[in-house]
Amino acid sequence: MKTILVLTNFTIRAGAAARFALQLAIKSQANLVLCNVIEPNSRFFYDTGYITDTQRELKKDSLADLEETANRLKKMIPMGEAFTPQIDYIVPFGILTVIIEKIISERKVDIVVMATHRANVFTRFLSQRHIYKLIDNFSCPALLIPEGFPYQEICGIGYATDLTFDNTKTIDYLTKMAAPLHAAIAINYISPVGFPTTPSERENGFSLIFHQNQDHPLISYNNIKADNIRDGILNVSSSKTINVLALVHKHYSFVEGLFHRSISKQMAGCSRIPLLILPDSFCRNITDWENDLLNDYQYQSAMIVS
Repeated sequence: MKTILVLTNFTIRAGAAARFALQLAIKSQANLVLCNVIEPNSRFFYDTGYITDTQRELKKDSLADLEETANRLKKMIPMGEAFTPQIDYIVPFGILTVIIEKIISERKVDIVVMATHRANVFTRFLSQRHIYKLIDNFSCPALLIPEGFPYQEICGIGYATDLTFDNTKTIDYLTKMAAPLHAAIAINYISPVGFPTTPSERENGFSLIFHQNQDHPLISYNNIKADNIRDGILNVSSSKTINVLALVHKHYSFVEGLFHRSISKQMAGCSRIPLLILPDSFCRNITDWENDLLNDYQYQSAMIVS
């Protein structure tokens, strides 16, 4: 991990997320980029790229606030640390999702850190609606810090999966993230109560166990039976040994979205611990369950989620 992008709107919760990102940067020997995106509400800007005097003043104020935030973070770095992160800050104009994706590409961002809001809180920047759009469009992992969550040493990462895809890329990423933190990884296969394991699930399970023995000394594999996937994930996140919950976000088309609800979006609004969301590219080769099992599970749980 070399670059951490921190999205901020200068709220108290965003400040807490920035402090969390700083500690992650120190442990991972990564640099920080603080970012406040200004989304002009004028069609004229998007047609011409012209920035008004008011927008220039807004950018000037945002840069001053980011500089103050960066200076506060620098003062929090303990004396004698082996690594001191470089802290940059930027204030781009444009559509939030487009701008963030451009920054991720140009600066080779490894992870995006941002605060989440409670489901009934709406602000102009980084509202729940914005977060959902970002989740759908990110090309790199995002770490969502829940409101009021104080920084804690990351000692355990709980990864929840239904084994319907090859988890190799996910485990490789989590292993690289956990290594400098000396954090344990708990891989949790969540399966419906009373349903047999399919051949593809067994194969993916064997692959995870192989990683357990090869790549990371602090990795474990568990099978959690639950009436529905959301309950299984809440079971994982409630463990006292887990302080980061990891999920892979499956991106559904409009039609698919009528029949599936995204568990990553649900958890973004209710998780009590930091939520690491890995993008859709981490689960390209999805294997469908047999239709009769899938339909029965949908009936029993009232939700099949990713």
